[in-house]
Formats: sequence, structure tokens, C-alpha cells
Amino acid sequence: MVEKRKPYRGLKKRKSLVWDIFLTMVFFGLIAGIVTWLNGQNPQSFNGTVWVIDGDTVVMDGEKIRLSGIDAPELSQNCIRQGKTWACGRESRNALRVMLRGKDVKCITNGVDRYDRLLAVCHAEGNDVNSMLVAKGWAIDYGGYRAEEKAARRAKAGIWQGTFENPQEWRHANRGDATKIPLGVESKTQTMIKWLKSWF
Repeated sequence: MVEKRKPYRGLKKRKSLVWDIFLTMVFFGLIAGIVTWLNGQNPQSFNGTVWVIDGDTVVMDGEKIRLSGIDAPELSQNCIRQGKTWACGRESRNALRVMLRGKDVKCITNGVDRYDRLLAVCHAEGNDVNSMLVAKGWAIDYGGYRAEEKAARRAKAGIWQGTFENPQEWRHANRGDATKIPLGVESKTQTMIKWLKSWF
């Protein structure tokens, strides 16, 4: 009489463990997705001290905020003026610093970009900073500031003094990393999202 072999229990346990790990990862992935979605759906308001990263990005209360509807030259980007190269990216950042220095700044979010940065319109003492940057020629229109860009072009203000590469094209060509956050300013939410994403 041939004895029937019983299924190997260790294999069942392994399959069960793999399934449990998979479900846990799916659960944490859903939480990360919900947190990211909520960040984009619920407008948040930020007031107070601003740290300027570049011509269209600031940090407030530990959150990296991208000024929506505009695009400024990257910090290391150069432009051409009167046949010479000049650091238009740094000038754009400096212009934003001057606009915000010593002023009461308030930013209201209106979404999240593909790098998980909050998108916002900021006001300095009631003035629309996004609009002012485009009007003074330190950023280009990226949706909503066409009239300001037209005026800046006519006046040859800021980067319109000469020629420049579209910041988006410059980033693609130079592999500019728009996702970096300076040390010490990452929020708890962003830290949690990054930790959850590391599981996938």
C-alpha cells in the first residue's frame, strides 16, 4: 500500500506570508496615494517666514511650494544679453528674494505637481507674487499670466533683455532635478510619503 504524501506545510506558510506582505504594501500605497491626493484637493494656507530656493520655488513651514502658473529659469541656468552670458537663474531668485524680503507673505495652494510639490499663488502684502515675477520679466507664463508676459516682452524686462532657453527645455537638456529639497526643510508628510514609496 502506497502512503500518500501530505502537502508541505512550509510552502503554504510561505505563500501566506508573501500574500500578507503584498496586502500590507497595497494598504500603505493606498494611504500614500490618499495623502498626496488630499494635499492637492484641500487648499492649504501658509503664512510667515519664506526661504527662497529659486525664481519660482519657496519653502514655508517646512513645505516646498512651487509658484503655480509660472516657470522661472533654473538656478544654474544662464541667458544671453548683449552677446554675453549672464546668470539669469540667480537673478530670478534674487528678484523673488527682494519681492518677499521683510513682507507679510501668504501662500494658498491649488494643487500638487508631478514632483509632489505643493502648487500655490503667493501674495506679499496683498500683491500677487506670481503675477509680479512674470510682469517684471523674471519668469514666463505657464498658464494664467499671458498679459503680464506680453508686457514684460515689450518692455524687454528681466530675462527678455536678451535670449534664453525655455526653462522646461533647459531642464530636459541639463537633467535639472526639480525634486530636491534642501536639508532640514522637508515636512513630516513628505517624509512619510517617501518612506511609504520606498516599499514599492
